[in-house]
Amino acid sequence: MTNTHDHDIANQIGAQFRTDLNNVLDDIQSTNSGASEPTTKVAYKLWIDSSNNRVKIRNGANNAWIDLGSTTTDMGHATAASPSLTGTVTSAGDIVCNSNARIKLPVGTTGQRPGSPATGDVRYNSTLSKQETYNGSAWVTSSIPSGGSANNVLKNNGSGGLSWDTVSNLITVTNGAEVTVFSSSGTFTPASGRTGFLFILIGGGGSSGGGRSNNDGTPNPANSGQAGSAATALKFYNASEMGANASITVGSGGAAVVSNGNSGGSSSVNPAGSGSTCTAGGGAGSSYASQGQSTAGGSGGTSSNQLLSWNGTAGINATATGFTDWNYAEFSGVNYGRGGAGKYHPDVSNSAGNAGVGGVVIVFQW
Repeated sequence: MTNTHDHDIANQIGAQFRTDLNNVLDDIQSTNSGASEPTTKVAYKLWIDSSNNRVKIRNGANNAWIDLGSTTTDMGHATAASPSLTGTVTSAGDIVCNSNARIKLPVGTTGQRPGSPATGDVRYNSTLSKQETYNGSAWVTSSIPSGGSANNVLKNNGSGGLSWDTVSNLITVTNGAEVTVFSSSGTFTPASGRTGFLFILIGGGGSSGGGRSNNDGTPNPANSGQAGSAATALKFYNASEMGANASITVGSGGAAVVSNGNSGGSSSVNPAGSGSTCTAGGGAGSSYASQGQSTAGGSGGTSSNQLLSWNGTAGINATATGFTDWNYAEFSGVNYGRGGAGKYHPDVSNSAGNAGVGGVVIVFQW
């Protein structure tokens, strides 16, 4: 095996022809093996380079050798069972794994991350003990962490990171709506996790006017009319309309006086968010009654910026049936926003009318 034959047999006598032919056949059988390249080179000629046990083939231009692989390791080709590859493997199609075993990801520390990662790259970070994926700008962890106890749930940190936590730490458990009642002015702050807020507002009731009678011989009674009751309003806010809190004003009832009756104060809710202020107005007081006089009842309160509302009830004029009864606001039987009862004044000196009752603000949140 000389690796020098040109594979061209010239005309010659018998013994020389046989020798020349055997040399060609030896080269063919040994795939032109030799420590140096064949003397005669033609396109697509095979050569076993015995100096480093490499299989080579001449390229189509006949100006270089192409290395096909090693003669000792399957010529560098992947075996059907448990192949071992080096370098980058690129596929133009899908890679399908029909095994029920596993696919092993590359493992390395945070410091061993690729210098020029591509979107979609996946690896196991041994520093973090988590699988991570490159999203085009950063490595994010997305694997389910180890550990955790019974009934734990996974918590996302907003950047793809997962950890185990208890339900009580993550969820505000609510059994229906939570109710808060304001009988005096203050600040309402939503409970954690609440997004809907329904307010019931009732203003303060007015007071009936004072009066004076003259019963010295000829009766001249004084009768002050019933005071007006407050308005009742319903208002709903969502989370953005509510904001961080709301200022609550609870209207006071009109005070009893010996002069004209006082109006009740307005109840209102003024949210810190984008929602508008809702007001339930107080009822008006009735006028003072002098001897021999009967005054009209006070007007009822009105609302503004409400979802639904009920105007307060105007008071009954003095001497009319029922004028000495209390004037209840909407939701009959509830004292909030009640207008003061009209009054018969038998006294020679001035006497005060009846006070109104303060309002209320009730909040349902869920």
